[in-house]
Amino acid sequence: MLVFLQADTKGVELLRAYLDLEMGNINFNLAGNSTNFVRWARQAYQAPCTYLPNMYYLDGSATTNTPTYKGGVLRIGCFGATRPQKNLISACAAALQMHEELKVDTEFWFSGGRADGGQTIINAIKAMTQGIPSFTLKELNWTAWPRWCVLPAMIRLRQRTRKTNTQSCQRSSFALGIAETS
Repeated sequence: MLVFLQADTKGVELLRAYLDLEMGNINFNLAGNSTNFVRWARQAYQAPCTYLPNMYYLDGSATTNTPTYKGGVLRIGCFGATRPQKNLISACAAALQMHEELKVDTEFWFSGGRADGGQTIINAIKAMTQGIPSFTLKELNWTAWPRWCVLPAMIRLRQRTRKTNTQSCQRSSFALGIAETS
């Protein structure tokens, strides 16, 4: 998880400030969503750090109701912070390629409202797709968790692409039947 901080000097500064804040207050806890990060923060700074995993069902217990794509607008989503390590442009390139191959109206949805220094990335995907008939970019601003849980149901294909991850170099998870690639 530290690899993401190398592109975010302000994030590193905030991490240090939050550690100091936690040490001086009983009602503030710094948390990480990776056991490796939590272990590192505790050791490196000799400070408490709470493990707080992502609020996604990872054990397969969640039931999804994403219908198989049977025509109409193909909605493709790639959600998460817009940072270089997230490789949004590759997800958009794949969406554009599928749009051309399937010859269908396509919407490419991505997270907005919090570019984390990634405005250049958003500008690049706009330039990549500008003027492509029947291909539309849709920016979904960050929203409250209850609303977020409803939104992915309308997306027919969900992508997760990362360049910096120790477990996978690139992975897309999608539901055109139900298929997964690693």
